[in-house]
This record gives sequence, structure tokens and C-alpha cells, in this order.
Amino acid sequence: MSKTRRTGVYAVTKKGRRYWEFKAKDPYTNRWFTQSVSKKMLKTLELTPSGRNGTITEKDAQTARTLFEQGLKELPAVQPRLKKEATPVSAIFERYLDSRCIRNTDLVIERKKAVFAEFIDQHGDLPAHELTDQHASSFLHRLLNEGTSKGGKALSPATARDYFGYIKAAFHLACHLNILQSNPAAYVALPEQQEPGTKIWTPKELGTHLTHDFSDPRWDYFHWIVVGAFSMGLSPLEWQKADWKNYDPERRSILIEVVKKKSSSIRRTEVPIPEVLSLAFKQRQKASGPIWPTANGTFFTKITADSMRGRLRRKWKGFNFLSLRKSYSVYLQDQGLYDMELARLLRHQDGVEGGYRVAKNHYSRRRDFEAVRKLTDRAFEGLLELAALVTSDDLPGPQLRLSRPA
Repeated sequence: MSKTRRTGVYAVTKKGRRYWEFKAKDPYTNRWFTQSVSKKMLKTLELTPSGRNGTITEKDAQTARTLFEQGLKELPAVQPRLKKEATPVSAIFERYLDSRCIRNTDLVIERKKAVFAEFIDQHGDLPAHELTDQHASSFLHRLLNEGTSKGGKALSPATARDYFGYIKAAFHLACHLNILQSNPAAYVALPEQQEPGTKIWTPKELGTHLTHDFSDPRWDYFHWIVVGAFSMGLSPLEWQKADWKNYDPERRSILIEVVKKKSSSIRRTEVPIPEVLSLAFKQRQKASGPIWPTANGTFFTKITADSMRGRLRRKWKGFNFLSLRKSYSVYLQDQGLYDMELARLLRHQDGVEGGYRVAKNHYSRRRDFEAVRKLTDRAFEGLLELAALVTSDDLPGPQLRLSRPA
């Protein structure tokens, strides 16, 4: 029995997220592709979602599909096929941009035009049959070492991969149009996306930086974040979402709720508080609100978190918040903790650590929590100097600094 292709709008639910899709036919390659209806697409088509709270309804998706297919029909797909020996590179790029004017935003189109202009500026408007993999490889080498003429500096491996992908996609379309026999950019080795090395900080180094480089009282909130994230092994998402309503002074713990992006499920983790920080938590305790707030006492957002990282990048080279969790792990290893114990403190859900099988959600069992808290107290009992930076005998709670530190 033959499978019929769905050409209308239909709903798709993946990982708890529901959205609309439809099938469309590329006039250049005569191939069907799946197009998702997103808010960015509606904005490109000058449409506005009509659903509650700005959601996309089926009617919106049907309207978007009609306009999208109308735009595909208006593309210059009926142009006479260019002869292979007479086709310049600029014509390939123009044909590729014409095929993407509906599916890409104006900003992306302008970015692709700039990349294509860089390629022509380096190699000239070559005929298609003279293109080789050496042209593509030398262009990638230029991006990695010299960058673009507008930027004037070398690009990162990730950006160079994206820009080179535009060239590769244009040549791929030329292969479908029988302008090229093979893609000259298909076999060029792409640079690996190298992650910057994570610095490991000792408690003494953290205390030295906080005391000398961040002695201004307006950085008190940053002291509290560093000490808390290091002594509890918190990720940036965990300490940004921590709320006082989930603080339990009797159990000396915090229940952290984090929403997973892929599955939209909520992960609840009870994190023990070291005994050396119990006084600091009691001084700052509130009924509700962020445990680790901004300088203005509010929850961190993406904008405020990026702003703080920008200031830290200038004042403390090599520092990032993920390094605090890594330093926490290395410090516990130096204290002689076993791999199984370390996996519990790091809240690993599953996996194999040092030959031990870590059961899923085993850290949340109440019978295991007392043992985990004792491990934390034993490991951090010597951090009195670091805890003293966030403990005050004069103030019952944190002071809000409304002025922004330099």
C-alpha cells in the first residue's frame, strides 16, 4: 500500500511541545521538505499569532502555509537552466539566495550575502567547472586566520563553521541543478569546536580574588554567589533558580527545581548546606525570593546574568561559573571522597562513576540524605575563612546595593 504524503497543516507533539507543520516542495530541487510554523516565520510573513497568550493556532498555520507556498511559486524557478561551462560562482550564489528568501529572515540573507562576497573577493568570479576543494579549503583557512574584511580579526571555530556552511549549501544546490558534478566543499575538514579549558580554583585562590579584586561592598552579592556555588557544587542554572521558599533550616537543605528544556519536566533536587554556611543562610533567610539575587535583590535573568559575566570577564580573567562546580568536584576528591559519594554530591542522575552504578534519583531518598549531608560537613569543615566572607555579625540579612559596580 503506497504511503500518501500529507500536504495540509498537521499538529506534531515532541517532548511535551506541540507545534504545527506542513509539507512544501522546493521548486529548485523538486524535493519535498517539512516546514515548521514558528513565531519567527509568522513575523517574516508579517503575521501575528491569534491564540491565547500569543500561541499559534491552526488557522494561523494554514494562513502561513498559503502565503509560504505562494511565495515559493513566485520564486524565479522557471529560469532557463544555466549551462555548466558558462555558470559563474556569483550566479550559483544568487540562485541559492533566491531559493532561501522565503525560508530565511532578512538578517540571515544579508549575512549570507556578505560571506559569498568574501568568497568572490578571494577567488574571483570563477566559472563553476573550475571550482576545486582547494578553493573551499583556502576560504575556510582565511576565515580561521584572517576573518572577514569587515571584522578584521580571526573567527572562532564555531563561527567559521557556520559561514563555511553557507558556501557548502550553495554548492550543494548547484549539484542538484546539475551545474556541479560534486560539491567542492563536501570533503573539507572542518575545525573542531574546542571548548575553553576550565580553571580549577582552590579555596585559598577564591578567597584571595574575592578579598583583593572584589573588595568593594557593591560586590557583596557576588561573594555570596561564589561561596555558595563552590561549597554546594551548584550549576549556574541551579543557583539562579534557588528560592527561599524551598529553604529548610531544620534539614539544612535547599530544594532546587529546574525545568529541563528538552522534556519540559521539572527536576527537584535536595541539596545539603555545609555546616560552615548555616549561619550565613540564617542571616539572609527570607520568606520567599532569590537566595542568590542580583545587586538589586531580584532573580537573575539572561540579560542580568550576561551583564555580570561581561564585567567579570574584565576583572577576573579565566573565571566562569561552571568552573566553580568543577572546582567543587576536584576539592572533594582531594578530601578523599569515593566516586560513589562524589556522584551523590554532584547529583548525577544515572551513569557509571568509577565502576559504581549510580541509581536514578538516589540522591533524593530521605534515608540517604543524612549520609550525604555528613559527607558535605566533613569535606568543608575547614573552609572557615571562605565562609567568613559571607557571614556578618552586625547585619541580620544582606544589604541591597542599588548602584552598579564598575
